[in-house]
Amino acid sequence: GQPVKLAVNSDLTVRGQARYFSDDNTPLGTGPWPLEVGTPTNLRLAITLQNFLHELNNLETVIALSPSVVGVDKIFTDAGEMGYDQTQRIMRWSLNKFPQGLAKLSANFEITVLPRQEDQGKILTLVNSILVAGRDTVTGQEIKALGEIITSDLPDSSFGKGKGIVR
Repeated sequence: GQPVKLAVNSDLTVRGQARYFSDDNTPLGTGPWPLEVGTPTNLRLAITLQNFLHELNNLETVIALSPSVVGVDKIFTDAGEMGYDQTQRIMRWSLNKFPQGLAKLSANFEITVLPRQEDQGKILTLVNSILVAGRDTVTGQEIKALGEIITSDLPDSSFGKGKGIVR
């Protein structure tokens, strides 16, 4: 018989993280940390896409910000275009192409968080969802990946973690 050819979709992942401190404890953010009711704090939000296997094209990453995020500034991307839709509270990162052999692409931006009275004593949700979708150029299939919600807990920061409860 004929050999069966199976085309496997590329492996696309998306990860987000919020940072107030860099790895060497240099503040990346401004304003109070831990967060305080009624006082704005700026944090860096980083989004990383990883792709293994095939080239992808027409990628769009949609980052839904929570109501506690009142502003976005200082946007940087490795490639593509990123913009903020203030009405829908959505960051949209568009990429024409994610070349094969390039393991990851990143974008980051500053968010301003303003905790309200009802947030006191709670960990704040900063990002409600992260969804990336693109087309695998080998299989022709649309591929999607979902990132985890991002909170003020900052689990990736040895200096910021455990201090995410609003005062």
